[in-house]
Amino acid sequence: MSDDFSDKYFPIGISAPLTTEFDPSTGELIVGCLQQHPSVPGGIQMKLFFDAKATEQLLSSLLTLQKEFGELVEAKANKRFLQ
Repeated sequence: MSDDFSDKYFPIGISAPLTTEFDPSTGELIVGCLQQHPSVPGGIQMKLFFDAKATEQLLSSLLTLQKEFGELVEAKANKRFLQ
């Protein structure tokens, strides 16, 4: 049995609406969303915690994504809500 898990991933589905919180004293970003789960009536709130370095990387990536794919993402998001 190999201990190499480099080709493995753990998919996490994130759906709108999202909540975002930012702690200016630590640089921590918290992104939350409601996840439906059969054993939890009403769903469960999932939160992703980004430390300051991860927040910096995310913000940098978002600028690039917005510039390169912003219009496409907006069209896909609006199409989904119109259906």
